[in-house]
Amino acid sequence: LDQEQSLVARAAQNRQGEIVNDVQANPYWLSNPLLPDTHSEMAITLIAGEQILGVLDVQADEVNYFTQEDVHIQSTLAAQIAVAIKNAQLYHKEAERVRELDQLNADLEAAQAELLRQERLATLGQLTAIVSHEIRNPLATIRASTYTIDRKIRGKGFYVESMLDRIERNITRCDNIIAELLDFTRMRDLKREI
Repeated sequence: LDQEQSLVARAAQNRQGEIVNDVQANPYWLSNPLLPDTHSEMAITLIAGEQILGVLDVQADEVNYFTQEDVHIQSTLAAQIAVAIKNAQLYHKEAERVRELDQLNADLEAAQAELLRQERLATLGQLTAIVSHEIRNPLATIRASTYTIDRKIRGKGFYVESMLDRIERNITRCDNIIAELLDFTRMRDLKREI
């Protein structure tokens, strides 16, 4: 084994458990200030399928603490940990896919609702155009007839001028309502303001 490599790196490279039972005698060993009494170290690779997920590093404060049987037991544990990690990663990926699908579904529902709203507005616009045409034609006839009557009798003592004025005001009012409906249902292009 390459003595210049750390125990963890060797375990990962060799894909098997590694033991150093007197780490302080190894010039390449880097002590951990949180574990100053470490004398033995065992590194076990966490492998799921062909993928190395990490290395389980166990330390002891006695020289010659670990045996090959410890490597075997810890390797079994490491295999179970690797499967659990891989399952957690798969679950996380699946949960992310579910969130993405939920968002896509919500976007699709919003687009469908907007399309339905646009279709209803278009139908309302068509209906408003038809109704406004059918109402404006009789209003134009009433307006023309009222104008003709007004011209013939105004100032001749029949006292119907106020009624004719009221008719004209209401015709104008109906025309304004129709214009507002048409304006409301008219599709407009959006203009970007900077």
